[in-house]
Amino acid sequence: MLYIVVRRTHNDDVAVFLKPYREDSKMGLIARGYLALFVAWTVVHGSCWAQEKNMFSGPQPGEAITTFRVLQIIDPDTSKNVQIKPQETKTTFLVFLHEVTEPAMVLMMTLDWYASQQKVLDRHYVLLNDDKSKAEQRAKRWSSRSLFTNSQWCVSLDGIEGPGRYGLNRHAVMTLIVAKNNVVVGNFALTQPNNTDAPEILAALANALGKPKPSYEKVRAELAAHRELQRKQRTAQNPVFKIAPSPEPGRLMLAMIYRENINETDVQKASLKLTGWAGDDKQKNAALVKYCKTLLKGNFEINRYSREGLRKLVGEE
Repeated sequence: MLYIVVRRTHNDDVAVFLKPYREDSKMGLIARGYLALFVAWTVVHGSCWAQEKNMFSGPQPGEAITTFRVLQIIDPDTSKNVQIKPQETKTTFLVFLHEVTEPAMVLMMTLDWYASQQKVLDRHYVLLNDDKSKAEQRAKRWSSRSLFTNSQWCVSLDGIEGPGRYGLNRHAVMTLIVAKNNVVVGNFALTQPNNTDAPEILAALANALGKPKPSYEKVRAELAAHRELQRKQRTAQNPVFKIAPSPEPGRLMLAMIYRENINETDVQKASLKLTGWAGDDKQKNAALVKYCKTLLKGNFEINRYSREGLRKLVGEE
């Protein structure tokens, strides 16, 4: 048997040699150990790769989709039991989620942005979970978020397995089905869903709708612009922003008060930005102090770090 030797030559080049060894020698034992590790890694990772490439979940292209029961989320306060029925006059887009991951939700946002603009597309996003109450609360939270406005979030009434006739694979984090005239034309079983899957799924949706293949980059750019517009609208409607002396300190104050998981260091940084905005301008400094006092006296949800920061800005240390 042979083993590999890597040596540096006299002129600093690297040379690779194959040399024989005895199986009972020290080198032989080490080589056999590495060989065993390599074989084990190949078997495990190779089987995982094969499983993902050959995974089947849900009805396959050419097969029909059937009616199934769900708890449909109407709004954050309302839900009802309904039947999802195939629509003969519409293209159908079904997404079944066995597991919720951050990359999967990013993918969902991309797909939903495109799907929400298609009037003849009937779409339903179904959470699969044995804890129906927990899944319902999660779906209600998502339905209230602006990114998923008017999206059809549902909870399966058949538990983690989903509709029996659909034959969903629990190893698939997401199963996405595109159907036309009640017949499946696209099936995607994803074990590690993320935005790299989006172009192929978008193409399948467009093809079923009889539309040109959308540009993934354009879809993402439109989504980003939409999110930025929503952010600006939320900012403009926020009471803390509305009472600000001008837009800039209003935005800085929002970052100081409403930033998620804000700590003392974050508040100090935000305070420095606010004092930097005021600078040596007497009018700006007076306006900033008045602004902080109004927030301290008002009915605003302010955590202790932000409240301490406001007190320091008005000189109440």
